[in-house]
Amino acid sequence: MMRFLLFVWILSLPFYQFSIIGSFSVDNMLAPFLFLVWLAQVSLGRQSVTALQANNIIKTFILAGFYFVAHIIGLIGTHDAIWQSAYSSATNMLYFILPVLFIRTAQDLKAFKDAIIIIAIIASISGLLSALGVLELAFARQAESRIGVESLQKSIGVFSSYGDVAILLSLALLIVIADRKERSFIALFPYLKIIMMIVICVISIASMQSRNIVLTIMTALLSYWVIGQLIKKSKIWDHILYGGIILVVILSATVITLFSTQLLEIIQGIGGTKEAAGTVDSRLMQYRFMWDLVKDDILVGTDPNIHEKYINEINLTHNMWLKELVQGGIITVFAMLIILWRAIMVQVVNYKQGQVPKDSLVLISCLLGMIVATQFYPGGTYLFWCILGACSAMPFERDTKVIEPQIIKNNLLRVAR
Repeated sequence: MMRFLLFVWILSLPFYQFSIIGSFSVDNMLAPFLFLVWLAQVSLGRQSVTALQANNIIKTFILAGFYFVAHIIGLIGTHDAIWQSAYSSATNMLYFILPVLFIRTAQDLKAFKDAIIIIAIIASISGLLSALGVLELAFARQAESRIGVESLQKSIGVFSSYGDVAILLSLALLIVIADRKERSFIALFPYLKIIMMIVICVISIASMQSRNIVLTIMTALLSYWVIGQLIKKSKIWDHILYGGIILVVILSATVITLFSTQLLEIIQGIGGTKEAAGTVDSRLMQYRFMWDLVKDDILVGTDPNIHEKYINEINLTHNMWLKELVQGGIITVFAMLIILWRAIMVQVVNYKQGQVPKDSLVLISCLLGMIVATQFYPGGTYLFWCILGACSAMPFERDTKVIEPQIIKNNLLRVAR
């Protein structure tokens, strides 16, 4: 039952812009319900996990609390901004925590993977229909075609961010590559899933015309291949070569983060149309403006009154790290780095434990692709935190020694005090 609810919740994520009751969407209502059900299971002694999983859950709560405090500490003294930021941060942390709580077995992880593939298909089809003008959405983002086809405008469909689609498609493609020899309801033949997902990616790239999608998919695939080569029994020179490739990927992402303005000026002409170059110009202006806001308050973020005045502009900053810097300063950026690094380490532990090893490689590669995606979009969306939470989970496929539910309850209460 809980696996099914998790599956439905993830399937509802693409439709978060469709309000059901007031401003709440289906996923907004399901998220607290799932958390309350988990609390009830712990209280009733029906939640048994391994010692490693219990430790991971407690550390996840601590990290979520650290990020939440870091995100709002600079806004103390404001009226609307602090409450809006607190609500947004608390909701994001809930979406981050839920996958850690509910993805406890290989079967739970499989349900998550199937849901990811389905919503990737939804994202692709909705983007194509919107680009063709068949699907008209009030919130749809559309622009002039960048590939010279007037009938196929640049459009994103049900999602609000190209970065979300970039992360989603890269993860879905990695999943079908890793599971190519396994049968599922998605496809009956081993390589049909890969062909299907490649077609989905091509459709998405053609309709959404986003450089972020291309870069993120390329980074995730390259990372998956390099990591796969590193873990094979090969010569020392092969390890040096593959290690060098992945180091270049990580360093490139770091350079993009530190020198994004200068790099954008260099590649300004890339994109195919004046519209693309204009987008780069607007990004450059946005980055400079954001830096001017935060350069004198880099520790805890921009002045609360300034933050309150420019809150909409800050939330739309097309670089997650710069946005986090403006909102919460170095402290918030540090908190995000810890969350990402720990997610990678959790999957390393999963792999070494022999638990779902193929999926661990997929999730590590997805995280590396995510680092690139966040250079070009605001991040911090519901889908972003959900996937990051799944990358921080510890699903076990073997029977392992479990600990009593009462121990989980006592440890959580100790942390709360």
